[in-house]
Amino acid sequence: LTQAAATAFVQGLLAQYPIPQAVATRVYGLSKYGGELSLARAPNSVVVRFTNIYGEGNTIASRIRDWTRLMLRNEPLTGTQAVWPDERQYLYVGDLAEILRLLGEHPNPPNLLLVTSPTATPAPELAETIKRLTGSSSEIEVDTSEPTRQRIRNLSLDTAPLERTLEEVLGHPFPFTPIEEGLPKDIAFQRTQLAAEAQTSGTSTSMHAALEAQDIPALAQML
Repeated sequence: LTQAAATAFVQGLLAQYPIPQAVATRVYGLSKYGGELSLARAPNSVVVRFTNIYGEGNTIASRIRDWTRLMLRNEPLTGTQAVWPDERQYLYVGDLAEILRLLGEHPNPPNLLLVTSPTATPAPELAETIKRLTGSSSEIEVDTSEPTRQRIRNLSLDTAPLERTLEEVLGHPFPFTPIEEGLPKDIAFQRTQLAAEAQTSGTSTSMHAALEAQDIPALAQML
């Protein structure tokens, strides 16, 4: 795919489905828009739009995962790792699993479901909470050199008539897990992951040393 072809595709999409310029300049936002637009109107399909996921099994680079791992190693959140003073909504993975189960059993599921936690957490508050829960000595720097970045919350304007909230679908509020309760589970998982990575790294170093020394008995014992 050439740059010219990609540009022509985007221009054609924008001509047919105009969206705010702030979204059009973001490839990530545009890809989400296109995916929702194509799927939300397809038969027998449900689009679930959810917020930042965290919890057990969190192995994908994300704010909570990355900050937790840095603080477990007592590394600073400064410089390029400094904290931006924005706010985000975080969704515990156990809540998402339960929501998907309920959605699968629903007699009349929506075309497009919005799943967001009820409260947004400021980034500095999140960083301090992780520091407290991990017992870390990491230094935390809040970067205020640029205006707070605003997140575009409603990317798919053409799908707005199809959108339904979780409470509308269930008929009652969902008992979301507070971030203070969910974070310890993510932290415990990251501790286990770091310990396993350290053990793997130590084994690799020992194997390399045995190979260098041609210590066959030691190498055989490791294998």
